[in-house]
Amino acid sequence: MLEASLNRDDAAISAWKSWYDIIDLDHLDHSSNRLIPLLYHRLENLGIADVDLGRMKGTFRRTWYHNQLIFARLATVLEALKQRNIPTLLLKGVPLTLLYYRDPGLRPMLDLDLMVPRKYTYEAIEVLTQLGWQAIDQRDAENSCLNHAVALRSQDGVEIDLHFSVVPECLSDRCNELFWQASQSVKHATFAAQTLDGAGHLVHTIVHGLRPNRDGSIRWIADAVLLMRSEKNIDWQRVVLIASRIRMGKILLAGLRYLIKHHEVVVPDNVIEQLSLQHISRLERFERCMRLDWPLLFPLAKFWGPYARLHEHRGAIALIVGFPRHLSGVLHANNPFDVLVKIGSRTFRYISRQLGH
Repeated sequence: MLEASLNRDDAAISAWKSWYDIIDLDHLDHSSNRLIPLLYHRLENLGIADVDLGRMKGTFRRTWYHNQLIFARLATVLEALKQRNIPTLLLKGVPLTLLYYRDPGLRPMLDLDLMVPRKYTYEAIEVLTQLGWQAIDQRDAENSCLNHAVALRSQDGVEIDLHFSVVPECLSDRCNELFWQASQSVKHATFAAQTLDGAGHLVHTIVHGLRPNRDGSIRWIADAVLLMRSEKNIDWQRVVLIASRIRMGKILLAGLRYLIKHHEVVVPDNVIEQLSLQHISRLERFERCMRLDWPLLFPLAKFWGPYARLHEHRGAIALIVGFPRHLSGVLHANNPFDVLVKIGSRTFRYISRQLGH
């Protein structure tokens, strides 16, 4: 499906025929369904006529309509935050759609992703609340200093992830200042805003896409390929710098190598070399070990990583002593036993998903 949507004409046609012969459009997984509008657009441009193209066109039109609602909600939010002089950066779906897909019908969006500086956390939540948005979990809003984002929902069901950090693995201002330093403008008929530059979007797209999740998302591949084909002057040294700062060089390297191999994107050789030579910290080794060798402890490691990065100035003993309190906050636990129960529940779900794959 990805090859049919993204590859050269002959390869795309061949991939479409092979894929179409073995699938049932009525029983596609969620991740594949979200690529249908892009696939429809590609097939239409290739002049392929098929009985199912009409159904795909319907998905494209629904996506276009839903995204217009998303844009309208976003315009109201941006204006309200602007009135309070709160800086913003758009993340993920909206800027990727406008800058690289260039058609609001091609990329389904489930929610909005908007970032504000951490010092404006509670003021931004207050602004959204006054507009009728409500925190999906009020405890997340109250403990926002421990999280990378807070999810809120409008009265008509649209959701917004209000970010204070681009990636959950790195919550510190030192990590996020790189994303704020180099931004670009993005415009729609109803709003104008700032978003990440091409290097920032590329790193965020790949790192977020390769993060374990229950949907097994493949859309990051389409996002990254379209971005790399559209951006003629990616600042590759910024890509390397960002990856180093957030300590995600090896994850980024794995994603870039996949894209080079399967979708013929161009990445300078020296960038691959620099990423491969980036130092792997003890924390990164620990996280990798937990994921691959000790999966029972991986859910715990997911909390330790962001915590350790946020408080990297502390000594090892201080980190260990403070970790239980951090866990109680992010898990909304009332006591140590409650922490153990919630970690156990997350571990069980994680192992179940891995066995299911």
